[in-house]
This record gives sequence, structure tokens and C-alpha cells, in this order.
Amino acid sequence: MSGRQGQYSAQKPFNQCGPTDAWMLHIRDVLILRWKPLENTVWYEPLAEYTPARLRFWILHTLVPVILTQRRYCEFLHAGAIAYNGEAMIFTAASFGGKSTLTHYCLQQGFALVADDCVGLRTLGTKIEAVPGYPFCRPYRAAEELGTQVSDYAHSCLPVKAIYSLEKVAATATAQLLTLSGAARMQVLWENRFTAVSYLKAEQFKTTATLANELPVYRLLVPQSLDKLESVLDITLA
Repeated sequence: MSGRQGQYSAQKPFNQCGPTDAWMLHIRDVLILRWKPLENTVWYEPLAEYTPARLRFWILHTLVPVILTQRRYCEFLHAGAIAYNGEAMIFTAASFGGKSTLTHYCLQQGFALVADDCVGLRTLGTKIEAVPGYPFCRPYRAAEELGTQVSDYAHSCLPVKAIYSLEKVAATATAQLLTLSGAARMQVLWENRFTAVSYLKAEQFKTTATLANELPVYRLLVPQSLDKLESVLDITLA
């Protein structure tokens, strides 16, 4: 977990836990976080390598998404997202896959941040919206850091324009956008879940299938060259 050993625990097995059961997240050598849903309260215990910045990181980056998933408020993707013309464009990729780099590039071009690294999706009737996260972007790989605070970020939920699954290609290649359908859409969303709660697996699978059926999902081939990011962005905006 972000370069640390972490462990969730509760008074009974997680597959028997419900939304009102308390649980604990222990980040070795850093801190212990205790979530008490009936009190709507987080308690923390500092350990040897605790810092206030690490407390903020573990609460915002890890604890809050798990809580919101448990409460069925939204599902989270390991992704970055920016706002464009009142909609959210979401970039998914494996770790070191370039999503934060592309998200940061979009911010440099004047777009607003929706979320970086962890993007919430919620369904309201027939609408699917992206939920804004904390206003930090991390275009570099540093463990236990939220990144750099941005001034231009989304303040409310936005409808989703599309989800783009990034795939690195040679620097000399051309950026391409490939439409995905059927099981390929489902695979992208399921493999890029940010929070996987064991006792909600069946429910999360059903929700993910709904998202895959309703949202446009593309494979975005991204040349490994910063000079090509302009062309990458151009084809997503077309």
C-alpha cells in the first residue's frame, strides 16, 4: 500500500461485516486508523513514523474511498480525471501507466481537475457522474504524498464524457483511439477498481457491469514521449 505494509481488521471476518461494523486500518510504523460508522468518526493512533502529512494522505487517499464504497455512495476507479465542457474525462491505467502524467498535462493546458489517482463514479437514476476528489495532483511517483495542490478544480459532480484506458506505445508511434465494446469494457473497469471490498464483491461486479454498459470506453494508445501529449489530448477532445 503506497510503499507500506497495511492491514485491515475487524471484530469479525470482513465477509461478515456490514456498513455499521467498525474496522481498523493499520499502516505499519506510521499510524492506526479506526473507523466507527455509528459515530461517523475516525480515530487515529500515531506510530513511530507518523507525520500530519501522512495522516492526511492515508485518510483522503485510502480510508475515505473505502468508507464511501461501503456506504454504496459510489464506486472508485484507479484513474485521473479532468473537466472538459462540463463533463469528466477519465484516464485509467496500471501503476506507472501515465494517467497522472496525462492528467497533469491537461491541467497545464487550462483544464480543471476532477480527481487524480482515485475517481469516484456514482449512478443517479439514468445518469452516471464523476465525483470530485481532493484538489491535489501527483504527476510524480512519491509514496504517501497527495501531490501538489491545484487552484482550478471541479466543485460538483460531472457527467462522464468517456473513460480512456491508456496503453503505452513506442515514442515514434502515433496516438490512436480505439473503441471498446462488450467484455473489453467490463475488463477495463473491473481491473482498475480502486477499492475492492470482499463482502460487496457480487454487488460491485453488478455495478461495474452497469457502468461498462452505459459509459463509452476507449483504448488510448499513448506514445512514450512528452512531445506527443498534445496529439494524445487532441484525439480525446475530437
